[in-house]
Amino acid sequence: MTSSKNAFVSTWNAFCSCISECAERDGNIAILGSKKIIEDSSTFLSVAEDKIFIPQSGEENIILNAAGLALAGKIPWILTYSGETVVNKYNQIRSALAQSSLPVRIAVSDGGLSRGESGFSCVTLEDIALMRTIPTMHVFVPSDGKSARGITEASSNIHAPMYVRLGQTPVPVFDDEVENSFVSG
Repeated sequence: MTSSKNAFVSTWNAFCSCISECAERDGNIAILGSKKIIEDSSTFLSVAEDKIFIPQSGEENIILNAAGLALAGKIPWILTYSGETVVNKYNQIRSALAQSSLPVRIAVSDGGLSRGESGFSCVTLEDIALMRTIPTMHVFVPSDGKSARGITEASSNIHAPMYVRLGQTPVPVFDDEVENSFVSG
C-alpha cells in the first residue's frame, strides 16, 4: 500500500491485498467465501486455486468448513458479509469456533452502515456487540488501510478466533508517520 496522506483506500481493499500476499507466503492460509465475494475482488486472482474454498452448497456450513480446516492445521479466513455471518451463524461461531478456541478468522466486508443503500435487512450494527460476548473471540475494527494490513499480518500471532469488521468506503491513512506495527491487546 502506498504511504501517502492523500491516498484513500477502503479497509476491505487493503485487507484483500494483504491476505492475498499472506496466502502466497504461508501455505497454511485458506480463504473461504461465497463465489460473489471472491470474484468481486480482483486481488484474489493471484492466489493459488487450492487456497480458495467456495462452498458449493452456499454458505450454510462455511463456519463448520472453516472449523474442519483449522482442526487440520490450516489458518482459515472466512470472507463474508456481516449480516449473513454474525446473525445467521452466531451459534456455530460460538460453539464450533470459540468454545474450542480454533484459530478461524472472520473478515466482513460491510461492517456497520456501509451497506445502508441496500436496505435495513443488509445493515448489521450489532455485530461488534455479539462477537464481544463470545469468550476467546478477538474483535478488531481497523480505522484505515494501514491498520487493516497490520491486523491481518499480526493475526498469525493470535491462536484464537478473530472477527474483523471492515468497510468498503475509501478512507485516508490516519497515522502515516507511525511504523507498520500492530500488537493485539
